Amino acid sequence: MVVYSDYFLSAGDPIMVFAFVVAKDGGSMARLEYMKEAVEQLDFAGANITHDGQSFYTLCTDFCQINEPIRQFYNGLVMKVNSSSMNEPISITFPIMEVLGKDLDLSPNFFGVQTNASDGTIEFLKVVGVQFRANRPANWTKYDLQTYERSMSAYFNE
Repeated sequence: MVVYSDYFLSAGDPIMVFAFVVAKDGGSMARLEYMKEAVEQLDFAGANITHDGQSFYTLCTDFCQINEPIRQFYNGLVMKVNSSSMNEPISITFPIMEVLGKDLDLSPNFFGVQTNASDGTIEFLKVVGVQFRANRPANWTKYDLQTYERSMSAYFNE
C-alpha cells in the first residue's frame, strides 16, 4: 500500500473507473457481435468522454494498454469466424490466450468464464471488465476528478 500511495498520491487520487459489460440478453459475451460492441464502447468512451477537453486517451500514461486483452480476444473471435484453418496464430483459451506466439492474460478483464474441458477455449463469458486508470492532471481538483469519473460511469450505465 505504501508503494501505491507513493506512486499515485504524489499527484493526488488517480482516475479510476471500472465498467462491467454484460450481454443484455443475459448470454455469453464470447460472441462476435457482443465483443465488437464492447470494443466499440471502450474506444468511444476512451476518446469521447471528456472533462476540460481531455479524454482518457489523452490523459493516460501508465495504464493505456490495460484493456488490450479485450481487444485481442475480439480479434481472435474475428479470426476464428473468418478462417477454416486450425493453424491460426491465435489461441483463444482462458486464462492465458496466445497471440502471435505471445501470452496474454485475460483474467484481469474476464469474469464468469466457462471453458471447454479438453482444450481450454472459452465457451461462456459472463462479464467483461473495462478499466480506465490514469494519473490525475496537475490542474484538476478533486471535483474535476469526480466529474470525469461520474461522466464515464454514466456513459456505461446508459
